[in-house]
Amino acid sequence: MDTDDGSTETGITDDGPAGDDDGVDRPTVGEAVVDCLLDHGVEVAFGIPGKQTLPLNRAFADRDARFVVARHETAVTHQAWGYAESSEPGTMAATVVVPGPGDMNAMNGLKNAKNDCVPLLHLAVETERDVRGGDGIHETPPATYDTVVKENVLVESPAGAVAAVADAIRVARQPPQGPVRVG
Repeated sequence: MDTDDGSTETGITDDGPAGDDDGVDRPTVGEAVVDCLLDHGVEVAFGIPGKQTLPLNRAFADRDARFVVARHETAVTHQAWGYAESSEPGTMAATVVVPGPGDMNAMNGLKNAKNDCVPLLHLAVETERDVRGGDGIHETPPATYDTVVKENVLVESPAGAVAAVADAIRVARQPPQGPVRVG
């Protein structure tokens, strides 16, 4: 999920609410994504705050949404998997991880959720757009995750983040249920 700064055609920004010519404040990408989660009944997320996830972490806090902090990314996906597995049918959780090592450490829990047909939304914040494709630190090819998730969605711009998250939630809940990675 790309959280590059700058406003988009939809008016979503990443650096805070932005007034438009009509005087209406627009949500940040993080705020819009958290609103989407809540609108679709995803009421809890598990994760570890990091540089790239701070806009999402801020949005969870601003909306008084439940964000459970873990000590390691491996625990993040296992906690979300256990939460969804032990809750009412159809309940799902989200995970929020930093790119590269954080995302890679989450793979075991994603594979377990896929094997057990447990719906999860894995929000893998990507590296900044200007350093992608050059084997930069914390960069992992998105295809790395294809075997451990039901679907792997790459968001190319901030404007596409909310639609990608909404679609990922729908896909995760469709039989056979399973984890969907949005990066």
